[in-house]
Parts: sequence; structure tokens; C-alpha cells
Amino acid sequence: MKQYDVAIIGGGVHGLFTAYALARRGKSVVVCEQYEFGHLRGSSHGATRIYRLSYDDPDYVKLALNALSLWRQIEDEAQVSLIDSNGCVDHGGASAIASRVNSMDQCGVVSEVITPEEAKYRWPNLEFDETVVFHPGGGRIYARATLTALRELCSMNGVVLRDFFPIKKMFDDSSGQKVLESENESLSASVVVCAAGAWTPELLQGIIDIPVPKISQEQSLYFASRDPGAIWPNIFHHRDTTFYSQEAPGVGVLVSGVRMGTYIDKVEERDFIVDPLVAIKVCDYVSRFMPGLDDQPLSSDTCVATFARNNDFLIDRVGNIVVIMACQQTGFMFSPIVAKYAADLVTEKQFSQLRFRLP
Repeated sequence: MKQYDVAIIGGGVHGLFTAYALARRGKSVVVCEQYEFGHLRGSSHGATRIYRLSYDDPDYVKLALNALSLWRQIEDEAQVSLIDSNGCVDHGGASAIASRVNSMDQCGVVSEVITPEEAKYRWPNLEFDETVVFHPGGGRIYARATLTALRELCSMNGVVLRDFFPIKKMFDDSSGQKVLESENESLSASVVVCAAGAWTPELLQGIIDIPVPKISQEQSLYFASRDPGAIWPNIFHHRDTTFYSQEAPGVGVLVSGVRMGTYIDKVEERDFIVDPLVAIKVCDYVSRFMPGLDDQPLSSDTCVATFARNNDFLIDRVGNIVVIMACQQTGFMFSPIVAKYAADLVTEKQFSQLRFRLP
């Protein structure tokens, strides 16, 4: 039976970033992925994600800033561009925008509050709500390229990548090592990092008492621009439902909403079908606020999202297991800093993020 310093369950963005961080610290690491790397069943697939600094919580603005420096390090090492800093626009009610401007101001983030008329002049293919703020530090993450770069960097740093390796059983042996059993093979590690997303509660059932998150199948629609030369910034529109959009080069302009998905009890219940009522809401939104797009979508996509009860990330250690549950429909952009915290927990360095600990 092969032995490692660390075994990571889950080969999505958090698992791969953590594997890379630990390998750089001299640890022997194996990543156990139950399907193929880059599969479409979880939360890490897709063409792009939004990188933004416009949070109403200063802690998350600081996390985003710290994550950005780590993103740049990855880009330098992989020799590939993963974030396109093309700016982010937030608009909505005055109080919603003011809270985000205040948080960015506290953290020294440059932003510009403009009128809807000025915003319309800059981006004539869009309509805007009561108050608008633009921060040029926002951007677009190339998600698919990120996963490819991480797999290559992990391999270069000695990480063993095991696909089609579902964990069926996990227990401690007589020496205190964690044994992970798959269907036909077992391996052991001093520490296990569980970065399995929506599969985490089931994997750790009877081992660690984890507050059960809400699991949903979220959906995105892609639209064609009426003007091929139009500029489409990354957008968050804060209403009763928060809508967001960004251009995904080669695919279209993605439009979706926060927590507009269908809640499910287990991730296996996902049907990969876009809810027709959600599609209607998104199309109605496009007609009202994004007149520069065709009314009918080009294509659609779905993914799994997990939401903790307190709307926070979970990054903690119990015994020789480190748990990562950092989705909240925004976790991709924070993945390098989440991985750093997880690696700190593995190597027993100080971890001061009290808000991310298990209750």
C-alpha cells in the first residue's frame, strides 16, 4: 500500500490548488478524484469565473486581494494568463452599493461611483439601476485554463493525480495513518484533505460532524452580442435577486443569478437540465437590462453549488482530517488563498481565520 504525507479527496480547483501548495512545501501528495479530472459533475468546470473585490464584507475584500497575489504567482510559474483584469461593475439600490464601496474603501481598493447616465455612456449596450460603482481591479478568470495549468504544475511538483479513484471507506490504521480504500486499491496518508464539495458530508458521515450545507443545481445561460465589437464588463446587479454576467470568449455572454438554482438533497439527484422558469427570468432580465444581447440564449450550462448555513466558507482541521467547503457560488476566485489556509492546517502553522472554523 502506497503511503503519502497528504491525500486530497477531490480534484476540483480547491483540491488541486491545495495539492500544489503542499507539494511546494515539500510534502508527498496524492489527489484522489472519483471521476475524470475536469469533469462536469461538480463546481469547477466551465469557461470563466468573475474575479471581483466588491463585497459588502471587508474580510472578503481582503481575502480577494490576498488571493489575487497568489493567482499572479501561479500565472508566473505556469507561464499562462489566467485572469483578465477588464473591470467589474456593480449596480443596484443605493444602500447595497454603499456597503460595497465602504468595504472597498476600508481595504484601499480603487473604485469609482458614477451615475447611471455616465455608465450608459460608457457601456451603451447595458441599462443600469439607481447607483453604479466600477472597480478596475475586477476581472475574468479563465476557469478551464486554470484547471489545466494546476494539473500540469501539480505533476511538475511531484503530485500523484489519481482519477477514477472514488473513496469507499476511510479509517485509521494501528499507526495512526489514514487509510483510504477505493474499489480495488488502498493508500494511506498522515493527513487527509477533503475538498470534495457537495460530496463532503456523505464522505465524512460518522467521522466528523459537519453542518449539512444546502446543495443546489445552478444554471447559466449564454447570449450572443448584437454588436460583435461591444465591450462587456463583469457585472453584478444587486436586486431582490442578484444577477451577474460576464463575457466568456468563444462561448457568449454568460448571464445568471445568485441562488436561483434548484435545491437537491444529494448531488446525485442533479439532472443537468436548466429550470424553464429560471430561464424565463434570465431572459426577461436580459431584455430589460442587457438590450445589447439577443433575446434568445445560444446555450446553457449547469453546475453544483453548496451554501453553508452561515453563508461563510468552512476551512478547518479535526484530528488528521482537513475539511474545505468553500463554495457559496463564489469560491473559485478564492481558491488559492483557501488552499494556503488548508496547507497551513496540514503543516500545523498558525491559522487565525476563526470565522471559517467548524462550530
